[in-house]
Amino acid sequence: MSEPAAAPELSVLPGVGPKRVELFERYGIRTLFDLVALVPRELEEMPHALPIVAARAARGELVRVAGEVSSFRLFRQGPRRSSLRATIVDATGQLDALFFNQPWLRDVLAKGRAVELVGQVVTTSSGPALRRSRCRRPGTSSRSIR
Repeated sequence: MSEPAAAPELSVLPGVGPKRVELFERYGIRTLFDLVALVPRELEEMPHALPIVAARAARGELVRVAGEVSSFRLFRQGPRRSSLRATIVDATGQLDALFFNQPWLRDVLAKGRAVELVGQVVTTSSGPALRRSRCRRPGTSSRSIR
């Protein structure tokens, strides 16, 4: 794909001022063509949703589960470190999800709230759990709550 001879500058876009242009230039994006031709570094496909009973058996794999938050516990580990353990239930069972240094998620993971989680199934002292979890509310866009 070759660049047109006179590709418009980024500053023609609404909301793109000198500071934003400077930020784009740091990444080698100088024209609208550069922006349109930008290719993502990585594309991650979302796995199909599994019932929790099947997800618990998928040790080491990336899985997606949907359910309701039945409980959560926030542990403070000093002034800047914390871990949040949320228990998610569906008709087939329950599974813990682990979140590190994201205490604000306690508001998102309120008891009784429906959520969809994606994470790697690991073995913990209390059984299987999701690690490196991302969550979103079912029925919303594909963007994660981060």
